[in-house]
Order: sequence, then structure tokens, then C-alpha cells
Amino acid sequence: MTEEANNYWIIELYDDETANVSIMSEEEAKAMKKINDDFKDWQMAPCSKFSEEDMIERAEDKGFEHDPW
Repeated sequence: MTEEANNYWIIELYDDETANVSIMSEEEAKAMKKINDDFKDWQMAPCSKFSEEDMIERAEDKGFEHDPW
């Protein structure tokens, strides 16, 4: 397994009901989840099992509009 396969997709949510999908290391993703009280389990998934499009669909299913910046 490559190092990249250990990375996680993260859905960052914003006050204007938009969402951005980014990649973080497993350590960074777990730290973000720990420090952000509003962070939900559905906002994080391993890159080895899900695509960016999967994550965008997750955000949209929760009522957020994808904003790629």
C-alpha cells in the first residue's frame, strides 16, 4: 500500500452552506476531527475506498453545495 492510500478525504463545511473536499494525511484528518466539535463522521473517508466525486455527493446529499474554491 502506498503512502497516498493512507490519506483521507475531508469535507470542510462553511457557514454559507458550501463545502470543499480536500486530502489530508490520516494524522491530520484525525486531528481535525478531534479539534472541531462540529465535525461529523460522514465528513471523513479513506482515499483508498472513496473518490473525490463520492465525497462531493456526500456533501450535496447533506444539503451543501460543492465549492472547489
